[in-house]
Amino acid sequence: YHPEIRQQLFGEPDHYLPDAFPDASTFRRGAITRFRTDSIRGWLALGLAWLKENTRELLPWIALLPTPSYLPISWPKFVRDEFLLKGTHALQVVHQMEREFEAAKPYIAMLNLTEEQVKQSFAWVTSRSFGMDFSAIGGQQRSPAIPCGADFPNHDVFVESSLHYDSSFGTDRYIRHHTGQTNREVITSLVRDHRGEGVGDDHDR
Repeated sequence: YHPEIRQQLFGEPDHYLPDAFPDASTFRRGAITRFRTDSIRGWLALGLAWLKENTRELLPWIALLPTPSYLPISWPKFVRDEFLLKGTHALQVVHQMEREFEAAKPYIAMLNLTEEQVKQSFAWVTSRSFGMDFSAIGGQQRSPAIPCGADFPNHDVFVESSLHYDSSFGTDRYIRHHTGQTNREVITSLVRDHRGEGVGDDHDR
């Protein structure tokens, strides 16, 4: 967002990541050294969980995400390992994901989060991210990312949304209750308000 639009929509931030929280490169080095896994997906999960709890800017997208209970990393470990996935390649992949998640655990308390919150975000990151090239802006040549805008088409925009959007709510624009609005209507209201058109206008639907 442009700084003026950002301030108008969301106000001044009142939560900040601790200074001791590592950047992606530092996290990656620690993951390699301590947990023998070369990945920053745990770092992304920490960031996503923190944003989910302390900001509102990703709420329209987060509200569309399914509860990741369908992903094997969320299943009860004994049943999953000994019965459901025993002897499969899928189980090896899940175990690799669990090693990546271990690298995130030392920072959970620092961010005042719970392991459950971060694991939910980790499940989203591992199931929805894909490799992107950030070398042109000083990042890794291949790094996992979730472009939230591109992820919107993965969801049914015509089902009832868990969010209601209305600019008259001020800083609390996103209200979590069922009002009959579809995901499409919530997203449309958000975009039109950003354009300064007003939520109540009937054009450009």
